This record gives sequence, C-alpha cells and structure tokens, in this order.
Amino acid sequence: MAPRLTALALTLGLALTAGCARSIDSVHADPSLTFREFQRGRVALLPVAARAKEVTLQELSFLDEILRAAFDERAHGLRRVPEARVVRAIGTDLTNWDTVVRFANTGKTDARAVSRLGAAVGAKYLVFTTVDYEEIWNPLGDFEKTFMYQSGKNPWPRGEGDWKVFGRKARYQGSALTTSEIVAAVTVIDVETGQTRWEGKHHVARAVGNTRQDPRPSKLAWPLFSQMAAALPHGK
Repeated sequence: MAPRLTALALTLGLALTAGCARSIDSVHADPSLTFREFQRGRVALLPVAARAKEVTLQELSFLDEILRAAFDERAHGLRRVPEARVVRAIGTDLTNWDTVVRFANTGKTDARAVSRLGAAVGAKYLVFTTVDYEEIWNPLGDFEKTFMYQSGKNPWPRGEGDWKVFGRKARYQGSALTTSEIVAAVTVIDVETGQTRWEGKHHVARAVGNTRQDPRPSKLAWPLFSQMAAALPHGK
C-alpha cells in the first residue's frame, strides 16, 4: 500500500465516530441501474473507513488491499480506477478529502462535492465503504486468578490456558472463547447526479478459540468483501 494512502486510512479511522448498525445482509439497488450502464462507467473504490479504537492503521491498509482484490475477482468484470489516481485525488485536494470524511462520519454528501471528486478520480461511480469490527468476548474473558485449590475441583472449567498449583493455592491464566464480527456498509454514488444507486450491508462472524490467536478484521475481510463484490449489478 502506498505511504500516502496509509496516512489517509489512519485519518479516516480517527475521524469516524459512528459504526454501522448490525443487521442481516441486505442490498438495496436502484432498479434502473443496469449491468451494462455500471460496466460502462468507471468505479472508484475510496479508502475503507473504520473507528480507530476498533481497527488499526495496518489493518485498514490490509482492508483496502483486500477490497480491491475482491472487486477485481468477483465484481463481474467491472472496471476500477487505479489506486494511484484515487490516492492523488484525495491526498492533494482538501475538498475531495473532506467529501470522503464527511460521508464516513454522516453518510451524507452533496452533488457538487461528489461531482468534483468523481472528476478528480475519473470515475462515474464512487464506492464508499465503512466497516465496524467487534470482538464479542465470553464473560470470563482474559484473566489471571489465584485461588485456594482443592483437589478435584476446577472453578474455571471452560477456560483455555495454563494451570499452576502452589501447595494449597493455584493460579490460572488464559482466555475463554470469543467471536469476531465485521460488518461492512457499502454505498455506490452516481457522480453525475449525486444520487445513491446501490447500497449493501454485509457481515461475517467467526468463533476464535483463544485470544492469543490474535483475531483481526483482515482475517474476515475476504469473505465479507467477496459477498459485496458479487452482489453488485451483473448480467448481460
């Protein structure tokens, strides 16, 4: 990932204050948006936005890369504006940058701002993507506890970790099961009209056996973004 885009991803992460509401997978498409029309217009994938406390800078860069790869493989041959042009358009013009940040924060923009950004990146359609990542912990969570030990009795039977017994005392250090979940909200805006032509919300969840396996958003991103790309308008 280009250094400039990495910086952009970090700023988006810091700027975003509200995540996506959780719901089942859903798609709302403008019925007049045909595959042929979508295919003729170039598509610009804007940097993925997320709350900084949930997604690190490095993870944001991974999410951007995975989004582009999923689009190229699963989006039915739709043309994507090169990453370098998107980076240049956003990184060198504060107005374009503000358009991306405002949409990430509020879900709103205006036709003039969209038109300006679309002209800068050379696209007819702009794709805004926001992710909300959460690790849902078992109530036990990570813990280290020292307690009076009685042979044959285990006060923490469901944890995964290490037991150490010291005479009549025992110490347990480990973690319990957790689930990682990532939700992506994707919005496609028509540069010429400023109107939303397609919206999708997709989520993926995975059980993680132990927190020391370091669950990360990028581990779930491929199926998530593949669902999104495959759901875009397609046909002959």
